[in-house]
Amino acid sequence: MARADACRSFLHTGDRQARFEGAAVEALVASADEVLLAITDACRPVLEIARRLGKRTWTDLHATDAARDYERDFWAADRVFFSGEALDDPRLFMERLRAAGRQLVVCTRAEDGALALTADGRWIEVPIVPVERIVDTNGAGDAFLAGVVFGELRGLPIERSLALAARVAAAAVQSADLAPGAIDAKGLLGDLVTAT
Repeated sequence: MARADACRSFLHTGDRQARFEGAAVEALVASADEVLLAITDACRPVLEIARRLGKRTWTDLHATDAARDYERDFWAADRVFFSGEALDDPRLFMERLRAAGRQLVVCTRAEDGALALTADGRWIEVPIVPVERIVDTNGAGDAFLAGVVFGELRGLPIERSLALAARVAAAAVQSADLAPGAIDAKGLLGDLVTAT
């Protein structure tokens, strides 16, 4: 079974006891630059594998209420993203995660942009990138997270990676698909790479 097919089958199996095969996961994690974890039962053991192998972990809690037991294991990822739609004040949850040792906590807030909290306690407001027309907002949060990972892998400071993420999310909401078909990485990076 191809890796993508295996992932799909675990995400849709309905079997809460299903797990990825340990040795295969170890090999994948060992070769990865970054480890992004879906909040599924099958991914719970991957957190510990990644930690043991010294790999940085990322997760998206989606529309968390900051209280669900189901997602609690994933609060231990190094970098935690979530949508603020279910929280009156996301800063309280963000502070709680930072105090527990998270390197970066990011709350996406739809038309209000995003809010990030760094390990050293810096708050970063990330404005949206205006678009002429929103086609579909599905996938915008995933696109935002992917933009941050992309920027970080290119050595951008976190402020620029977050700005890049806003550009990627803007491209996503203009597409009828979960992700836009083609993104001009050079064009998106543009001034973010050359800015001082």
